[in-house]
Amino acid sequence: MLILAAALAGAAIPTDLTYDRLGQCLGAREASSTEGEARCYEVSRRAYQARVILALSALRRSLDTEAGAALDIEQKAWIAYRDARRDAMMAMLVMRTASRYALIKTYAPLKEADDMTVARDRALRLEAQLHILGVDP
Repeated sequence: MLILAAALAGAAIPTDLTYDRLGQCLGAREASSTEGEARCYEVSRRAYQARVILALSALRRSLDTEAGAALDIEQKAWIAYRDARRDAMMAMLVMRTASRYALIKTYAPLKEADDMTVARDRALRLEAQLHILGVDP
């Protein structure tokens, strides 16, 4: 989304440093274990969540009352979507796994990667809105 916004505005396509750091983390020796891989995704998810908060704050400062209220409704809906998606994934993974230990050992990176992707999509969408409105984060 951010790439599309940048292209439409004729700007250079920005680099996603959080995603770059994820690639570096996954390529590091520490990520060779299941726990290490999951940790890489968790760190990236937290970085994207921080970007969501930063972008939301910048957007709220730039919007009038009506648009700000609409943004708040959208954010609440996104949180509900994020939480429902996480709950559904956990339910599916628990169904396929005999024990909680096996669940954590086997599927932790998958769950963390999915959670990170949801946060990344939200951060990039909000940052694209900032770009379109010409607002600095």
